[in-house]
Amino acid sequence: MTAALWVRRLLAHGWPREIATDLARVIASGDETRIPRFADVERAALHMASRVKLTPDEFIAWRNALGISRAEAARRLGLHANSMTNYEQGRTPIPLKVALACAMIAANGGEP
Repeated sequence: MTAALWVRRLLAHGWPREIATDLARVIASGDETRIPRFADVERAALHMASRVKLTPDEFIAWRNALGISRAEAARRLGLHANSMTNYEQGRTPIPLKVALACAMIAANGGEP
């Protein structure tokens, strides 16, 4: 699948532009070992979407499982650091798009 097709499919499904763009860079680099199969990403996303809601505790556990800081998680998800804080502290519900992006990053070994 070409980089442009990946980007179009991810954007069409509401994925953050930064994640789609980062994935396009990986594809363009030719390092195919880092490119997840779309079916794997979809499967992870469907699993996450079937739960409809990602709790603040699950969101924190996702970040901790990857061993990354809040700032790094925000960068990988294309979010502002304040949004990460609000999600983790339960002030703001975690949008489905963010939960799906978490699933994609987890499915790709921690990389967007």
